[in-house]
Amino acid sequence: ELIRELFIFIKLILNSYLNTVVVFSDSKKFLDTLADFPVVVLNPDSIGHISFDNDKANITKTFLDFFVISNAAIVYRIGAKEMYMSSCFALCAARVGDIKFESYVV
Repeated sequence: ELIRELFIFIKLILNSYLNTVVVFSDSKKFLDTLADFPVVVLNPDSIGHISFDNDKANITKTFLDFFVISNAAIVYRIGAKEMYMSSCFALCAARVGDIKFESYVV
């Protein structure tokens, strides 16, 4: 049910923009479900939080995610009450790039 609700929101974004949509998540299960969506996912095999998993692959992936988000046209954070929503990662990246940031709860 939750993934279906997130799909609906991603479809709304896809229908609103002509640009490439890049999806970031720390859930490999969720990212794997996006295989049929016309979105870009950056290396879903290297997911971790550098606070806990600070090997080179996770640090590189975190930097890449932050860099891409900070250079986006707009940043959406989509969450749900069942999800951890207090991360400011996307917000910080948007602020570094002076990018419009919107947060939604489905």
